[in-house]
Amino acid sequence: YVIDIDGTLLAGQSSGRLAMEQACAECLGVADALRGMSLQGRTDRAILEEAAARAGQKLDGPRWEALGVSYCRWLGQTLVERGAQAIAGAREFVTAAAGDPRFCLALGTGNLEPAAHLKMRHIGLDRYFPVGGFGMRRERPEVIAEARGNAAAHWGEAFVPERTVVIGDAPLDVVAARANGFRVLAVTTGGGDLLALVGERPDVLVPDLGDIPRLLAWLAA
Repeated sequence: YVIDIDGTLLAGQSSGRLAMEQACAECLGVADALRGMSLQGRTDRAILEEAAARAGQKLDGPRWEALGVSYCRWLGQTLVERGAQAIAGAREFVTAAAGDPRFCLALGTGNLEPAAHLKMRHIGLDRYFPVGGFGMRRERPEVIAEARGNAAAHWGEAFVPERTVVIGDAPLDVVAARANGFRVLAVTTGGGDLLALVGERPDVLVPDLGDIPRLLAWLAA
C-alpha cells in the first residue's frame, strides 16, 4: 500500500507550516507567507511556489534548492518544539503491516523527500518505508504515480500494481488514488472537511488506523 504522512500517520501539522513560514522569511524575505493558505493534501512544491508567487518571486533552481534546505533545517527544530507525534494507532498499524509478507509499503506524500524522512524518523517509522512518491511533484496524482513506479522497482514481482491501496486523510488523496486506478482507505484523523472527504467516496472510511486486524484483512482482500 501507499500511505500519506500528515494527518494520517503524523499529528501536529503546525510544525511543517511553521518551518515553511520560517524558510520563506529566510529565503524570500516574506513574513507570514502561508497566511490564509490551505495546505491539506497539497504538495510542498505547489505550496512553496504559491508562496513565492504571492511575493512576486519565481523559484529558479538555486533559489528552490536554498528554500528546500532552509525548510528542512527549520523542520528539524519545529517537530521537536511543537511536539509532533504519531497519531494514535498509526505506529502499531505500520509495524503490523510491515511484518506481514502480503504487503509492500511505500510513502505517497506531499512532503519533499528529505522532509518526509525527517518526519518519519521523528515518529520512529522511517525504516518501514524504503521508497515512495514525494512533494517535488506539483500535483498529488503525480506523487502517487511516482510511488507506484518506485515501489515496482524496489519490490519487484512482490509488488502487484493493481492491488495497490492508497491510505490518506484528505479528499486529494482519494482523487490522486482514483487517477491512478487504485482503491482508497481514508481516515478522518486529519481534521479537514469531512463532508468533502465523504463526497470523494473512498472505498473505506474509518476514524483512525486502530482496528488493525480488520484493516489488514481489507487491504489483503
